[in-house]
Amino acid sequence: MKFEKLESLRGFAAMYVLIHHLKIGQGTKLALLTMQGQVAVMLFFVLSGFVIMYSSRKKVNYSFKEYFIKRFRRIYPVLIAAMAFAYIMASINAKEFLPLKPLEMLGNLLNLQDMGRHPGQWFDAYYGNTPLWSLTYEWWFYMLFFPIFRFVNYAKQKWVALALSVTGFITYYIHPNQISIILEYFILWWWGVELARIWVETKDFKLSSMKFITGSFVLMFSMLLFQQFMSTEEFRIGFHPFIELRHFAYCFILIGLGLLWRKMKYVGYKYTFRLFLWFAPISYGIYVFHYPIMMKYNLGFPGGKIVQLIVMFFIVLLLSHLIEVVLQKRVNRWSNKFIK
Repeated sequence: MKFEKLESLRGFAAMYVLIHHLKIGQGTKLALLTMQGQVAVMLFFVLSGFVIMYSSRKKVNYSFKEYFIKRFRRIYPVLIAAMAFAYIMASINAKEFLPLKPLEMLGNLLNLQDMGRHPGQWFDAYYGNTPLWSLTYEWWFYMLFFPIFRFVNYAKQKWVALALSVTGFITYYIHPNQISIILEYFILWWWGVELARIWVETKDFKLSSMKFITGSFVLMFSMLLFQQFMSTEEFRIGFHPFIELRHFAYCFILIGLGLLWRKMKYVGYKYTFRLFLWFAPISYGIYVFHYPIMMKYNLGFPGGKIVQLIVMFFIVLLLSHLIEVVLQKRVNRWSNKFIK
């Protein structure tokens, strides 16, 4: 089943991140609307949790092999292509073949890269393709979901997810490291899972059904406030420890706004978010290709930066379609033989 409004939000989020990297309105009041790229990433997390739970809800005997293959083929063909184009664009800009950085490449292939905003991160995004940071979280959220969904009692699953996030916070506070920060963020993604549960069970979102999401937010946000209060680091709005507060607040506010919009019967949808449906099937490609191809380098196009952005934008759309749609279908057909 396709959720049209969720699909349109996915397309919007990808395009918003692109607009964010264009730095439209930077230094003006317009920046409040255009410079909130990480809000879109939080939206991706919630949408992802919702879709994974909804698509898995009836698969009582779901094998890890089938689950892993489906998740792997969804993430890795596009990820590998994004890493390759990050390297190609960097080499074109340098006018020479640059070192392959095998350790950084391996870290990205294992999805252990981050954006440089948290202490204790292990790897940078490959050749500065910074949007790849969120794939670390997305991939490992997938891997955490399966054992909880498959082997934990249904009623206890949300508590296990919350316990993992609390554990992540505590261990990260003691010793900052990549694994702990992934665990800490897991509950954000799981809120999407809980929204899918509520939808499947009741087709409605009442205040009483939102108790777990609200309570877990209050708990995690309180701990993050304590971390901020105890921090001796220089305050920087886009860095640890304040960035975690921002991300949790973003997620919770987005869920609240989404439920309010639903109560208002999606007023204005037809002329706003619905326009982004076209980008939904290639949203992942747009998200991971646009930065190294469009933004990171000035290649000296005739006509200047504006011409370069226009040409490269259409290249990003074409590339996203070829890899995320055309190639993906072939990969799926080939890999289906490994799945019963």
